[in-house]
Amino acid sequence: PTFFFHPHAGSPAPLWSRGLGDVYKRQHVEAAPLIMAMDIETIATAYLLVGEGPLTTAAYITQTLPIPSAKPELAVATASAAVLLGMQAIYLDAGSGAANSIPTEVVSAVSNAVDVPIIVGGGIRDFEGMERVWAAGADLVVLGTVLEKVRDFSQLTPS
Repeated sequence: PTFFFHPHAGSPAPLWSRGLGDVYKRQHVEAAPLIMAMDIETIATAYLLVGEGPLTTAAYITQTLPIPSAKPELAVATASAAVLLGMQAIYLDAGSGAANSIPTEVVSAVSNAVDVPIIVGGGIRDFEGMERVWAAGADLVVLGTVLEKVRDFSQLTPS
């Protein structure tokens, strides 16, 4: 098994800080000895929240300020910094139940800038949406809310 271990690269506070909103980060610290004891592979993954309102669950829980969708250069700079800090993958997320998926321009810009796997999730509702982000450079697509809401998975297969 593999475990994606991802601090929020877009969060205003570093992993080791203390204060309001650091519960999620403390959970990483508390989980680390347990994960090490299980002797499973971990992949250090930078989590970049991308998009505009309304406020998503991911932004609320992590108190993360999303990277604006219209600023691919900011996503590239953040992803590049994450790679320089040792992250082994980049997870671009629009957030749970997002109204829109990550723009292909952002996926493409990040994919062309860094040499690590790109994971994309949030706002993807059909096979065409998956194909768009794959074509833009995503290595892995994450589906969440659509799987909870859709009973007919035919929309997630090629037409």
